[in-house]
Amino acid sequence: MSPHLLKPFVQNRVTQINDLTGNATWLHVRSEDNPSDLLSRGVALDNLIDCNLWWFGPSFLQDTKSDFIHDDTSKNTAIEDLPELRSTAVSLVCNQQDELFNFDRCSSYNKLIRIGAYVLRFILNSRINSERKQLRQTGSLSVDELSASRLMLVRFAQMQSFPDVYDSLLKNKPIKTNSKQYNRIYGLNVFLDDRNNSKVIRVGGRLCNSTSFDYNKKHPMLLCSKHKLTVLLFNYEHKRLLHGGPQLLLSTLRECWWPLGARNLARKIVRECVTCIRMKDPTDLSPLTPAHFLIGRPLTCPASEDLTDVQPSRLSRYARIEALRQHFWRRWATEYVAELQRRTKWKTQKDDIALNSLVLIKDDNLPPLKWRLGRITRLYPGSDGVNRVADILTATGTIRRSFSKICPLLPEPADLDG
Repeated sequence: MSPHLLKPFVQNRVTQINDLTGNATWLHVRSEDNPSDLLSRGVALDNLIDCNLWWFGPSFLQDTKSDFIHDDTSKNTAIEDLPELRSTAVSLVCNQQDELFNFDRCSSYNKLIRIGAYVLRFILNSRINSERKQLRQTGSLSVDELSASRLMLVRFAQMQSFPDVYDSLLKNKPIKTNSKQYNRIYGLNVFLDDRNNSKVIRVGGRLCNSTSFDYNKKHPMLLCSKHKLTVLLFNYEHKRLLHGGPQLLLSTLRECWWPLGARNLARKIVRECVTCIRMKDPTDLSPLTPAHFLIGRPLTCPASEDLTDVQPSRLSRYARIEALRQHFWRRWATEYVAELQRRTKWKTQKDDIALNSLVLIKDDNLPPLKWRLGRITRLYPGSDGVNRVADILTATGTIRRSFSKICPLLPEPADLDG
């Protein structure tokens, strides 16, 4: 056979033999007819004295009438049985698709939601036997079906965008701090929502204690701005808002969603919108002055009724300016509230201040050397289980302070004699 089919050690020697012998024909000799195998495998001298194979060679060489080329003893063994054959390395590339839903096949958010709803309807109807076929859903899609489809697609998008985070939350394990996904959600109190078995990652925060906002506002669903679902959602909202500007688009979406990198995506959607390029309308209609941050309006303006819901064509010039001011203040307040979701502190769980710890109480009106000394007697945890307030016993009585006003001292040394 060709030497390239053999292992390197055998291949090199077969090549060398072929180079030295030229066009000589080499045939296979079985081990039982090969005298050299006697020495390579070992044989006793007493047996070697009477061994005809060793002294005279194989029998087919002694028979002048024997045709060695056509003899059965010269037949090659099966190729697959030769141990000297080079092992064939097969490179198999498997394009495994772990995606439960192909988002790239849809170019519209509404179409995507409706496709998901029909998939859920098909699954539901397939599980209902013929005896209960009256329970099967038919006709137009209902609001509940569309809502279930949205939650399902959001869950699939989160599993693709944040696989490590989703797996850790699903198994009730802490999120790995050395992963890139952790850096993207750093500062957000994410959790897995179990309501209606939705299994959707939502964002927590300080708005959870509010009674004025609904559940979606207090705990928006987490999205990645690079995912196809998020892009389709931004395009849909941009058109629904009659091609509103980036800030209006962002503030509207944050009523229910929390997309990472949303500001850049909102600007990109508006910048690449063909309709907006042709219209070239301004997005910010009201100027920003220092008085807006103090009272929400210019200092010289008198009080006015709410004009944000009145048709602009019915307003006078002064009322129109007042309506713009009210629109700006309402918009600023709405966008600012959404920004409160991100935590600026308490991002990581650190060692808590233990009971009976010796602490110093900060006082902005006194130098540090005059700060009072006290001992922790009670801790007050918040709704998230983190202690932020403590009662401190001082020389003049017990006072209550937040942790930001408490300086823990070094722990007392352990009793070596005990």
